[in-house]
Amino acid sequence: MSGNTSCILVVGSTGTGKSTLIGLCTGVPVNTSGGTSECTLDIKEFREKDNEAGPVWIDSVGFDGTDSKRSDEEAFQYILKFLQDKKISHVVGIIWTVNPDDREAAKLQEQAKLINKFKEGVVWNNVIIAVKKTRGNARRDGAGALAAAGRYCNKDSVKTIGYALLEQMDENEKPFWTSQTQTNRMKMGIMTQKEAKVLIEDTLRTLPPLFQVVFRNNKCVDCGVECDSRLLPLSCHILKEPVHPAQPEPFHPLTAISKHAVHEPKLVHVGKVESSEHKEGGKGKVDGAGLATGVATGILTGSVIPVIGPAMSLLGGGSVTIKVISTWSCCGKSVDSEGCESQFPCCGKPVSSAGCQEVYQCCSSLSEGNPGCARRFPCCGGEERAGGCRKQCSYCKGEWGQWDKEMGCIGRSHNNVIQI
Repeated sequence: MSGNTSCILVVGSTGTGKSTLIGLCTGVPVNTSGGTSECTLDIKEFREKDNEAGPVWIDSVGFDGTDSKRSDEEAFQYILKFLQDKKISHVVGIIWTVNPDDREAAKLQEQAKLINKFKEGVVWNNVIIAVKKTRGNARRDGAGALAAAGRYCNKDSVKTIGYALLEQMDENEKPFWTSQTQTNRMKMGIMTQKEAKVLIEDTLRTLPPLFQVVFRNNKCVDCGVECDSRLLPLSCHILKEPVHPAQPEPFHPLTAISKHAVHEPKLVHVGKVESSEHKEGGKGKVDGAGLATGVATGILTGSVIPVIGPAMSLLGGGSVTIKVISTWSCCGKSVDSEGCESQFPCCGKPVSSAGCQEVYQCCSSLSEGNPGCARRFPCCGGEERAGGCRKQCSYCKGEWGQWDKEMGCIGRSHNNVIQI
């Protein structure tokens, strides 16, 4: 397998000797933390001197680093994303560096869980637990890490090594161990840098063939993120709620039509009353009383009906009959006759004309000054009681199926992940 696509991955808490181990094995100077403060704030890759074609050594960001705000799971994702971006598809081995601790501490359980994610169950065949500053019994000093690994595999099969570097001992111990034979030192795990490198390389050679880190495209339907399931954001939306992004506005469900305020038309005359006199000649005398009677009759009737009254002829001795006839100019009918044209009394327009006002069919209200008898949402056209047209998270109010990395949310699990 080409070194360009394979690696040896060194992981562990800050201050457990990751950078020191890589420096030993590659011969390349590597900055070390010298304590619990985090030195490796970003992932770095190194190639072994005189073995450029070999697998690349990866010095990962430290778990539970004191100088970083990353959680252990974020650190794991950072490592995995690094492999994906660098197109490193195979792992020769994972060296898990730990400090001596026979207790299965919570941080060791968390780290074991994350290591297992590289290739569940199978990965432990290629894991080496390297205990820093052990004194002769690496499995005893690494019992806490072994117990955490045992949650996912047979812990007895996990390879475990340990060493304390002679060059890093304090001035009180160093002279004593320098004077000891190699055999005595090695029994107690006290090694020179060269001896520790040989131990690590020999142990790597005992590992089974390298394993492939497979990246699969998945999608969380809830937040919409597409990536390998191990790289999904550490938070997700909580509960989907339908909402309308705009407030409802008044409207009329039906259009306005022209109508008359008074539905029934009436027959009316559209002209005016006109009067005319007709004289008929005759003989005889008409005294003043008779003439007065005829005039009075005309006055009392107002010429509404024909008035016939005797009148004295001014030119002759015979009697003259005068008829006053009143009629409508529009139709020529008498003034007391029924109207000659049908029209609406509300507006005086004929029955063939359109209505005199605009009225909504839905509520029979006038169109002028009436914005609506119902309400609907301008965002989708749904009426007031219609379900929301936008699906969003009830907590962060972000759109469901979309993820805002800056805004985030508080959901802790992706419950609806599909493979794409």
